[in-house]
Amino acid sequence: MGYPFFGLTAEYSIQLHELIFDLCHYGEFGYDAVYTMPVQYRTFYIKKLLNIKEKERERHAKEMGQMDAPSSSKVVRGPPINRS
Repeated sequence: MGYPFFGLTAEYSIQLHELIFDLCHYGEFGYDAVYTMPVQYRTFYIKKLLNIKEKERERHAKEMGQMDAPSSSKVVRGPPINRS
């Protein structure tokens, strides 16, 4: 059993690497740039990427005549950070 007060939790690490993968794969950022990017910037870029993908999905649905398809947008939140 490790020290609970030191380092990041396993859940945070998974969230972080999922965000890094998404930004590198879909946003075409470099791994090092995303990994060293401040949390606020990563959150900003992932929100922008989600908005762009949602607009593309809606445009595609409209072109296919399926505009009444339900929206699947999600609220993106940054990782939980204890600032105390």
